[in-house]
Parts: sequence; structure tokens; C-alpha cells
Amino acid sequence: MLTSKPRGIMGFDPNLFAAGKEAEITVLDPDLEWTFGKEHVHSRSINSPYYGEKLKGKIELTISRGQIAIQ
Repeated sequence: MLTSKPRGIMGFDPNLFAAGKEAEITVLDPDLEWTFGKEHVHSRSINSPYYGEKLKGKIELTISRGQIAIQ
């Protein structure tokens, strides 16, 4: 697990998968090719040098505290 050690260092329970725990999962498609645009910015600042850039790999789904956060 890539997140176990950092979670422990920050004082969070490093055991992410146990019965009764809320899900903390990110699903990544490393092969997905897509073009970055303003619709992908979730910040008050809309400046980015990446507009129009073709990228490879994208987060498809994030579940945080048992709720879908990004889809």
C-alpha cells in the first residue's frame, strides 16, 4: 500500500481495509488519455500552463470517509 506509511506518520490509522471502517479509496486509470481544460480546475485560481495539454492517466473515482468525493 502506498498510503500506509504516510498515514501512520501523520497520526492516522494506517489500516485502511477493515470491517466497519469507512472507505478511503482512489481509483486511477493509468492508460486513460485526456485533454486538460478549464472544466478540470477546482480552484478559485483558473491560471494553468496545462490548458490544452494531452495527458495520460486520470483519477476516475475517489471515495473519502465512505462517500464518493470525485467521480
